[in-house]
Parts: sequence; structure tokens; C-alpha cells
Amino acid sequence: MAEQMKNNGGKQNEHVDKLIAPSLYRVTEGVPYKELQQMVSEAKESEAQLKKDIEKLEEALKDPKANESAVNIMLASEMTPPDRFFSVSALLGRLRAPLATPLPPNSSLVYIRKQQQEKVAALKANSALKSSKKQQQQKAQSNSNKASRAMSPPPKSDPSYLLQQQQKLLQLESIPEYRRVHTEPAQLLACWKRISSHKTAAVFRRPVNPKEAPGYTERILFPMDLSLIRKLITSSGIKSFAGLHQKVGMICHNCVKYNGRESDYGLVTRDFEAVADDMIIQAVMNPNAGSRRASPATTSSKPSNGASSSSLQTTTSTTGTTAQKSK
Repeated sequence: MAEQMKNNGGKQNEHVDKLIAPSLYRVTEGVPYKELQQMVSEAKESEAQLKKDIEKLEEALKDPKANESAVNIMLASEMTPPDRFFSVSALLGRLRAPLATPLPPNSSLVYIRKQQQEKVAALKANSALKSSKKQQQQKAQSNSNKASRAMSPPPKSDPSYLLQQQQKLLQLESIPEYRRVHTEPAQLLACWKRISSHKTAAVFRRPVNPKEAPGYTERILFPMDLSLIRKLITSSGIKSFAGLHQKVGMICHNCVKYNGRESDYGLVTRDFEAVADDMIIQAVMNPNAGSRRASPATTSSKPSNGASSSSLQTTTSTTGTTAQKSK
């Protein structure tokens, strides 16, 4: 049994390795060419700086005492430039489990993940304590509960489910609906609304205020937020699910680039993009379901859009300026 599990794990790792390169290529789809050029120039600068560091190390080998302090500082620091200010790390930071790449040097993300796991364990323990009071009712319904669990989809934290979702993302390009041009915005707006209404989208609903985010305008070349995406849809700037997907990806790229892939907002970004990816997959693979949801809105588009915008403004105001700052 143990050997079988080991073999299955090896096969899964093999599938994961094959998906990393095409998944990285996929997340570059919504990144403007100028941004990609900046990544190349940063990589060259980093390479030049690393060569200088190597030269210092070689000199230290000849005379260790003369360069001891400088070498110790260099060895204790992160790579040059720091991961937070290295644009390509924004792409690496958008890769989610099971495709996550090795963490940057001196990363605090291991500690953050451990804290999250402890919180989840505490919530589960608390939930189990509350549910123990209802054991009699649960026993009476045990048969029906077992049947429903057997029919339910795998949990979203299950590695096999996460792997399937990554494979579906790569298959989107082969589905005509993904790039089909929509003459009416109803379906795209319906998908946008589902994404924007999710709790993980709260910090991405409005533009970043540069006064509250030092250096944002210098670092982020192409700002994007959910309110701007809605305007692009209604003005025919976005005409397909592929276009919507790319702009959502730009939001995520900007957030990870500015805050760093190991920051709290890096974690929030991955959660948000996972939700957005799932909703776009559903919309593309079940277009009829999307049109049925959108049809009531098309009959009275102005009132519903106004209500939607108002509710978003109310929700956003409660998130505070800190959320906007770190987007």
C-alpha cells in the first residue's frame, strides 16, 4: 500500500513538473509587452550584480580578513535585486498549489503558512466542539449524509482537484467560447459580477491611491482594478472571456509585484485568482448557464447596474485605506 502511494505521488509530481512551464506562459498572456521587456532588463541587471558578488567572493578567498564583513553581509542578504522588486517573481508568485515554486531566500512565508494551518486547525476544533452538541440529530441523518458526501465533488484543497483545475486552465484556449467575441456584454458582466462579489475581491474593487502606496506609480506601469474592468466591458474594450481573464490576471500581477509574493497580499491574490479562474472556467464550459443567469439583468440593465455599483462602493468603503494601499 505504501509503495502504491509513493508511486502515485511520483506520478503526480511528474504531472506537476510538466504543467509549470505552460502555466507560466499562460499567466504572461495578460501582461503587456513593455512589462515583459522590463523583466528582461531586470534579469540582466540582476545577472550583472550577481557577477560582481561572485568577484567579491573570489577576492575574499584570497584575503578573507580584508573582505570578511562585506562578504558576511552579502551572504546573509537575499538575492539581488530583492525578490519583492523583481518583476518576474510576480509571475512565480501567481503559481498556486500544486505548481508553487521554491520560496525566495529568507522567506517568511513558511511561518505565515504555519500560522494559517494553526488557525484552520483551531477553527476545525471549535466546529467539532459545536457539532458534538448535535450528535443525536447527526446520527438520525447519517445515512443521507454519507450518500451526499459520496456524490459531492472533491474539496478544493485536494491536490488532485487543484491539478485538474490547472489542466482546465490550460485547455481554455482550445474552447471556442473562451475567445468568442460577445456583441452584448450581458454574459461578461454576469461573470464579472460573480468575481467582484466574492469576499476575496474586496481589495481589488477600486483603484490604488498612489498617495497611500509609496512608489506605486513608479513600480506599476499598468494599473488595473475591477471597477475599470467593468467600464472596459460596458464600453466594448473587453469582448470575450479571454479578455476578462487577462485583465483579472493584470490585477493579480500588479498586487504580487508591488507587495511581494510572500506577503499577506500575495496570499490574498492567489486566493482571489483561484476564485476568478474557477468562475471563468465555469462560464466558458457552461455558457448556457451563464446566459440564463444574465438574462434577467438584460431586461433592466440600468437599474441593476446602478444597484451593483452602489453596493460595491458601500462594500469597498468598509475595507479601509489599508486594503487599497496594498493592492
